[in-house]
Amino acid sequence: MLRGLVPVKPGPKSPLANPLKSDVERLERENARLRERLTRAGAIIDLQRKFQICWACRRSRRTAARAGDGRQ
Repeated sequence: MLRGLVPVKPGPKSPLANPLKSDVERLERENARLRERLTRAGAIIDLQRKFQICWACRRSRRTAARAGDGRQ
């Protein structure tokens, strides 16, 4: 009954503010940051893996050279 007495603004209604919007934005930023960190970590691991193979080659050459020298 009182609805008829309350003034209503014409036009489309404004959308309600989503209370979780700030949380979603924060989590999306954190997700992007963690994805970037994961990419960098993967690159570092690949680099370490390549150097580990390289060091293994050098170590085997050194041991073979030392065995040929007669030293132990």
